[in-house]
Amino acid sequence: MGGNSNCIYPWDRVSLQVGAVIKIADTYIRDLLTVNTNTYIFAGNRGRIYVTNGNQANEFFKVPDHICGKIEPAIIINNSCYNKNKIAFGVSATDNNGTVIQSYNGLWTIDLDSNACHCLNVQSTPAAVTAIYAYPITSDNTLIHGFGFVTAWTTGSVQGIDIAYSTGEPTTDYSAYIETDLVPVGTFLNKRTFGGIEFKLSHPLLSGEGVRISYRYNKDASYTVVGETLGTADINPLSDFYIVNFDQSQWLQLKIELKSITSNPSYTRLTEVRLKSNQQQ
Repeated sequence: MGGNSNCIYPWDRVSLQVGAVIKIADTYIRDLLTVNTNTYIFAGNRGRIYVTNGNQANEFFKVPDHICGKIEPAIIINNSCYNKNKIAFGVSATDNNGTVIQSYNGLWTIDLDSNACHCLNVQSTPAAVTAIYAYPITSDNTLIHGFGFVTAWTTGSVQGIDIAYSTGEPTTDYSAYIETDLVPVGTFLNKRTFGGIEFKLSHPLLSGEGVRISYRYNKDASYTVVGETLGTADINPLSDFYIVNFDQSQWLQLKIELKSITSNPSYTRLTEVRLKSNQQQ
């Protein structure tokens, strides 16, 4: 059990009292989800998830701030569920002025094998919509989740329910992407120059599938495309290399966009990205 403090109260449902109190770093326990012998704790307003085995708790995951490009956004994790070895949850986020951040809208999942997190389903209604409920439907392996405008609960003007296929539908455009944080690739006194980017996939690209890589030096700039690789009937790339000129760089952010096909796709899973430096370091 949890409450408004930073304490978890384990109870075996038989004893007259709870067990030894388990403390975490965040206050306000928003949700608890038990999977096998572990319980996942969704707490605080910084998007943190803790895990406990009943004796102690450790931080398990944090929803990344860099997705929205804001400084210390308020990130609240809503209801959660477990389905097909994944934790599913909804996220509400605002900046320091209380303005809704739409970048987190959707149903998020964490794979318990790889700890990889991704947005499984984007809401059908855009603009300030948050996933607030998730429920597994075991007959067809889908997830149902409700949504509503943060400011509309009193009026009831914008609410609804979406459905997400937990197996993951392939995207036929570049709507699926991976965006890194603003990564330090050098220092102020020792900037570095890069001459190329190389990527590797888990499976070769099929005809109609593609990978596109873009970059920028700061979060206020627009992304610049450095290269695009497409699968064809004759060529099925597993990796590729793009020549770039990142001259005297201190910071770098990459965006890797992926698209697939609907019939027998490879899903274009990205496994690695490498930067080739022009300096001997």
